[in-house]
Amino acid sequence: MARKTFACALLLLAACARRESAAPTAQASAGARPFELDTTTPLKDPLPMVAARVNGHEIPTSQVVAAAETALRQGAVKEKILAYRQALNQYVVRELLLEEALRRGLAPDAAAVERAYDDARVAFKDDALWLEELKKQGLTARGFREELRAKQTVSLLLSEEAEKVKEPTDSELREVYAKLPEQQAGRAKPAFEEFQGSLREQLWRTRREGHMQALVNRLRGRARIETFL
Repeated sequence: MARKTFACALLLLAACARRESAAPTAQASAGARPFELDTTTPLKDPLPMVAARVNGHEIPTSQVVAAAETALRQGAVKEKILAYRQALNQYVVRELLLEEALRRGLAPDAAAVERAYDDARVAFKDDALWLEELKKQGLTARGFREELRAKQTVSLLLSEEAEKVKEPTDSELREVYAKLPEQQAGRAKPAFEEFQGSLREQLWRTRREGHMQALVNRLRGRARIETFL
């Protein structure tokens, strides 16, 4: 349960990035700090082939476009600029975490990557339909395997980091419980014993997300990130 929740931190970080009025110029990051999305500067027209570089590694615009357009189509995001910059941030964060995982020597099992590929492929009755679906995502069959490998590599890093986050103690839970209002929305505060389990998970989740944010901030702070959208 802890690992599953912690693995969602990457998406939460990318989706919850703050907005700002103008994008900084491409340069090496000066230090770890919360990232802010630029939702006012218009997107480049036409869009460049490369959306960003992270320590020299290029992020293709085609992948960012596919993710952004999916979010818009599904209604997850309403504004085009936000959708594109949010998708770009997701890929930047993923690349930062992937580089850190590789630096630590983490690597997924090759058979697990192939199983994930086969699981995704099985829903399409022929190669033409499968390749068309991949094209919508800005990928080839080889590129999709690389994406799966990257995803599983990052998951190993997240699991490793999850082990570093300590579970809240009963005394910490009681301290938080004592600060809760006696009534909320006209309902009395439940007894500690009734609330203990959900309170523990909420506090633990907050710690995991904070730990993840700190990790990404450190990686972003020492990386060279150039964005071009």
